Amino acid sequence: MQYFKSNVRSTKFSLHPYKQLFSSSRLGEAAYMFYYTHKIYFVKYNFIKYHFFMFYFSTFHLLIFYLSAKISKRY
Repeated sequence: MQYFKSNVRSTKFSLHPYKQLFSSSRLGEAAYMFYYTHKIYFVKYNFIKYHFFMFYFSTFHLLIFYLSAKISKRY
């Protein structure tokens, strides 16, 4: 609750636990950027890995139903 009471631009209550530790130097900023982007990439990769086949097969079946309706002329 303290974060929402304080100013959004204030760095006293940060949402990220490692941001203050990393942003103390230039090398720390680079490490923080690498950590954050790598985390985002890992989450995206896991999402695609676990949900790609569901999306693929759903679109595949929709395409088959659409083509069969077009061929049989039963709208």
